[in-house]
Amino acid sequence: MSNDQATTTRSKATKATPASTAGETHSALVQMAKDNLVHARAGTIDQAESVKHIPSHHYTDEKRFELELQKVFRRMPLFMALSTELANPGDYKTMTVAGVPVLISRDKNGNANAYLNSCSHRGAQIMTEPKGNARQFSCPYHAWTYNHSGELIAIFNESDYGSIDKSCHSLVQLPSHESAGLIWVTLDPDSPLPISEFLSGYDSMLASFGFDTWQLFDSRTLKDPIGKPPTMATLTCIIFQFCTKTPLAQTCTIGRSIPPGDRTNAFPRQIQALRNTPTCQMNSGTVQT
Repeated sequence: MSNDQATTTRSKATKATPASTAGETHSALVQMAKDNLVHARAGTIDQAESVKHIPSHHYTDEKRFELELQKVFRRMPLFMALSTELANPGDYKTMTVAGVPVLISRDKNGNANAYLNSCSHRGAQIMTEPKGNARQFSCPYHAWTYNHSGELIAIFNESDYGSIDKSCHSLVQLPSHESAGLIWVTLDPDSPLPISEFLSGYDSMLASFGFDTWQLFDSRTLKDPIGKPPTMATLTCIIFQFCTKTPLAQTCTIGRSIPPGDRTNAFPRQIQALRNTPTCQMNSGTVQT
């Protein structure tokens, strides 16, 4: 193998074809369950005919990385906080994600909101601490002040600026969604994709983990030699290994939708429980695991 290639596992990834109807979706899921049961019984996993090679520059090319940020990470909803990190009104959290400064806070009504952490006056970073509790947000540059709904509520020495319509200078709000103890945010403020539709009920499955009772113990930022953040699959494993001492990909992920190299032939007990389940029950959604 040449030096400019990296080797992945022999697992075969099959592209998912978008189902046009709910019935087709259910049929596809049932077939996936059947395929997984075959492998669960045999202790095997779907494999390709040969090793797949990926050029190593895919992991180091800066232009490709920037394209990934634009086309993927700045467009899709990302998990950014546990609900318990913002347990009380006034709590906030800041971070920079894919080069975008983000401010997440909980308002007096208990709603979690996300904004660009950037003042509408000169673009200065408003909150500089990674987390805390504040009655309002005041920019350290010229003291423009915002409430937890992102509204501009006060300007220091307002007469120096002339007539300003405060309603036109709120913080830039980012699409956000809170469910199952998790807070999701989309970095594109004009995104046409509702986060609830993107999740498509996945958050209901995540609710079984009880994230609404979890507490953040520590956090860290990982970078490779050229400064790229780890992939989402790697992040998922890191998060769950940190919390449960067991990588998620080794216990709870199955099926062709898992990228090559990120799944194993370890099947969860829910799949094992389907061994003697009639197909009609799979179709009707009455399977209890």
